[in-house]
Amino acid sequence: MTSGTESVVTVASKPLAGRRLLTPTLSRLATRVLAVWGIPLALSLITLVVFSPSLWNNFVEWDDQINLYENPAYRGLGAAQFKYFFTTMLLGHYIPLTWMTFGMDYVLWGMNPMGYHLTSLLIHAAGAAAFYLMALRILQKATTLGGAPLRIGAVIATLFFMLHPLRVESVAWATERRDVLAGLFFFLTLLAYLEMSDASGRRRRWLLAAAGGLYVLALASKGSVMVLPPILVLLDVYPLRRFDRRTLLEKIPPLYELPARVNPLAWRFILPALAVIGITAALVALRRRWPAGLTAWACYVVALGPVIGLIHSGHQLAHDRYSYLPTVSLVLLLGGVAGALAREAAAGAFRPGIARALAVTGMVAVFGLGVQSFQQIQVWRDSDTLWRYAIDAQPDCSVCYYEKYLRRFPSDADALANMGATLMALGRPGEALEVLRRAGRIAPNSPFVQSNLGFAVGETGHPVESLAYFRRAIAIKWDMAHPWSGLARFFAATGQRDAALTALGILRMLSPSMAQSVEFRLLETW
Repeated sequence: MTSGTESVVTVASKPLAGRRLLTPTLSRLATRVLAVWGIPLALSLITLVVFSPSLWNNFVEWDDQINLYENPAYRGLGAAQFKYFFTTMLLGHYIPLTWMTFGMDYVLWGMNPMGYHLTSLLIHAAGAAAFYLMALRILQKATTLGGAPLRIGAVIATLFFMLHPLRVESVAWATERRDVLAGLFFFLTLLAYLEMSDASGRRRRWLLAAAGGLYVLALASKGSVMVLPPILVLLDVYPLRRFDRRTLLEKIPPLYELPARVNPLAWRFILPALAVIGITAALVALRRRWPAGLTAWACYVVALGPVIGLIHSGHQLAHDRYSYLPTVSLVLLLGGVAGALAREAAAGAFRPGIARALAVTGMVAVFGLGVQSFQQIQVWRDSDTLWRYAIDAQPDCSVCYYEKYLRRFPSDADALANMGATLMALGRPGEALEVLRRAGRIAPNSPFVQSNLGFAVGETGHPVESLAYFRRAIAIKWDMAHPWSGLARFFAATGQRDAALTALGILRMLSPSMAQSVEFRLLETW
């Protein structure tokens, strides 16, 4: 019995001993993973939270109708769709990888806008982790920072870039998926290139190949990343200090589009030009004492090239999304300053009160950016909120913009429909009806045009006639929310309560936010 008992005890103790050996190993592994990935994961999580309201956004009538909800060609991941991905130049963009992600969205989510926004949000959050790792390497190369101050600098740079309200358009607008996707591969390309600069032999060759492959993926996401090769040359000059003939051969020269015609003597161009000249002159004069400033400024100017209008893409003068790549170097510069301040504070160079004030200022600034972005996302909730915001921001320009554009492209039915919607929002339904009838002759099968015609006809005193336009829009595309909104309002105005409630119920399934605004009007009517 004794030996049997001893045997049982001995056998039972072996797994216990194994667990005791395994526990420290798992603990060390968890500690190592958290040390390397804890900060990037935390930054990704913060980014997810701040931009999470975009999940409840709908598609908007600003290219989404052309690219997504009126475009069946991308829907799926079959041979026909892949042919479309790699051959289409819709709206002047060649973005096969971005199209692939849209095809994947359709397979996963159908035409539910929440799924599309979720994909964009996850890509942006992954970009936060990639940006932090890239910032860590650049600041390590460009400064004497190390340890906690280095990480603080990289964190500040990442948060200022990722949470800034200028990022909202790129994340909250489904069509602009190409920005966040290209940005993710842009950051990863820079990271691989920076790692390659310290490597040798086979590892160096593998990293260079990885950087090249990631750059191809970035180009396949959006063409604006064509600025990367000259930016890498600038990094070779500073902070890598390895500029020679070989480093030039590592880069592939970018291609540029023809410049747009502008009036360089207009004050809106002269004043910024003078500011650019002044800043450039000052940074050139300080290049030996502060080379980081000149490099960051040069990277900013190069990245701004494709979207500034000199090298033109599209008909817009400026958009928030145009700041996506250009501001990378500026926030890295800010991160370097923040890291330097953190190092001096840790060394006791500042009084405790000043150090605390600096820390609080940084946290308040980051929190403020997050709050502004959280609120700015609401602008992209649906087409109505987007256009009303645009009109409130620049009421005089909203119509003249379309007039100028339509002088160049008089047969663009989408632009005519958008101009009609703008005139309606400005309380000019008579002018809107004229424009929309013209759009209807060009694109009689556009549900967007038919729906807007219904609203314009109703506003000009012909509510019965508007019914036919709403029904035609629904016959063309039954799951478009706007004509159902028009039907609900028409039935309510004509006393057809049951029909109004039916239309409102369908609208609530398609667009809860639009249904809520219609409900208030129906309550007033009833």
